[in-house]
Amino acid sequence: MMPVAPKPAPTDPALRTCIDVYRNQARTEPVRIVWKRFRDSACGKSWFVELQSAYGHRCLYCDHSPTRSIDHRDAKSAGVADAFEWKNFRPSCGDCNRLKGTLATVDPVTADPFAFLEFDVTTGKPAARSTATRARRTKAETTLRLLNHPTFNDARRAKRKRVVDVLRRFTENEKGFDAARVLEELAANEPHRAIVRDLVLDAEADLHQWSALVRLAMKKLPTLKAWAVKPTT
Repeated sequence: MMPVAPKPAPTDPALRTCIDVYRNQARTEPVRIVWKRFRDSACGKSWFVELQSAYGHRCLYCDHSPTRSIDHRDAKSAGVADAFEWKNFRPSCGDCNRLKGTLATVDPVTADPFAFLEFDVTTGKPAARSTATRARRTKAETTLRLLNHPTFNDARRAKRKRVVDVLRRFTENEKGFDAARVLEELAANEPHRAIVRDLVLDAEADLHQWSALVRLAMKKLPTLKAWAVKPTT
């Protein structure tokens, strides 16, 4: 899970008009019923496409599976006011949406997950960050329900393995592996960037077996750290 820059709401007047219809219906009918009607409608499908286009086509939580649903940062059951608001929409896979439910989890659009979570670069497993405050650890523990899955851990570990290999070839001056190639390779394998972030930041504190390699790569390529920690777009 990486921080994600908030995206502006669609400006298409037709989209704004049609969602207002459902928002008004929810003032006199149960929100969950109106929401399902909205999602099944052409209007709801158009808003979903806009959300996918704005934030990419992967789940903002697990950073692994394709976007299949619209999650609400604040549960839609809390009231009509935010149920149909773009600022409350998050692209999510079906599993993360279901597991999150009405729980308060780390929201990568309004908070940097780094303050809550850490990833073991050897195993790929997530955990509550050891330096997090009690309140943040509580939210992190809830978020782990979404993130701590063998498939995701395997994918993070594979991502780390590929990145380490690319950095090794770069630091050994292998032909074709210049700075531009390194950034190109990293960007081409965008999912699970959080494991790269922790690989880079933990190397500065010499916390893993690849620390020396990563520090050398950062010395040769000063923009490496900036790429690893910047919000996803």
